[in-house]
Amino acid sequence: MRFVVDTNIIFSALIKDSISRKILLSTKFEFFTPEYIFVEIQNHSDEIIRRCDLDTEGFELMVDSLMTDVMVVSIDDFKKYIPKAYHIMKDIDEYDTSFLALGLMIDGEGIWSNDAHFDKQNAIKVWKTKDMIKLL
Repeated sequence: MRFVVDTNIIFSALIKDSISRKILLSTKFEFFTPEYIFVEIQNHSDEIIRRCDLDTEGFELMVDSLMTDVMVVSIDDFKKYIPKAYHIMKDIDEYDTSFLALGLMIDGEGIWSNDAHFDKQNAIKVWKTKDMIKLL
C-alpha cells in the first residue's frame, strides 16, 4: 500500500515514540513525501528538538532513521501535477499543493495526514492515523 505522508505525521513521529512512528517504520506500507519535507524539518528543528528532548546530533539521527524508508521525491518528478493540485488547494491551503501533486502522481491509496485542510478536497483519499492503525 502506497501513501503520501504529510509533514504533521513526520513531526509527530519525530517528537515521540508514538503509533505514528511505528506505522512509519512498518514494512507493510510504502511512504512518499516531497523533498520539501527537509525544509520543513529544518524550519521547525528547534521546536522539535525541544519537544523530543534530544540534542542536535540525536535529532539528526532520529530524522535519518525515520526517513530511511520514506521515499523522498523531487519536485521535478511530479511537477506536471502541480497545476492541478494547486487549482484544488489554492483556496484551502496552497502550501499543501506539493503533497497533493505527489499523491496524484503515485496513484496510491492517498495521503496520510491529520491536517483538516486535506479533508476539504476530494481529489484523493485522506487517511487519518486512526485509519492507518486499522490497516496494520
